[in-house]
Amino acid sequence: MRIRTLQLALSLCTLTALPAVAAPFVRLPPVNGVPEVLDTATGLVWRRCAEGQAWTGSTCGGTPMTFTWQAALDHAKQQASAAHAAWRLPNIKELSSLVDRQHTWPAMDPVVFPGATSENYQSATPMSYDDEPFAVNFVNFALGEIQPWDFLDLAALRLVRNAR
Repeated sequence: MRIRTLQLALSLCTLTALPAVAAPFVRLPPVNGVPEVLDTATGLVWRRCAEGQAWTGSTCGGTPMTFTWQAALDHAKQQASAAHAAWRLPNIKELSSLVDRQHTWPAMDPVVFPGATSENYQSATPMSYDDEPFAVNFVNFALGEIQPWDFLDLAALRLVRNAR
């Protein structure tokens, strides 16, 4: 009887939903003073600070720079060339993988991305109608929502690359 009671109690414990945990991230050594994290679930390497923010040794300080979609694409190419690494804009699926529903304002893990702000962030994914792009998908990290925006709207940028 005691074993059955213990089994029932253990099964009830496993039925209790625990909050979802953000994807497992591994901190990588900084490259040229820029801290990075590896998302082991996706195989992507992210800069811990948004473009325009600076690493202080424990957090990302300052205000993120904002870019139009084309300026964000150009900035990513420039960063890739300067760093000799394949930095790029994330597509909407990659960018939305950073949303952490345990947090709001911003909806990002503050341990992985300290100093993150509740900005709209650019993705590389345009929206099309009849094969004509008319807008771009952003992630609003205030609440972690995907939203369409005009190509000329300004948004923050967090660069990504594939792990080597």
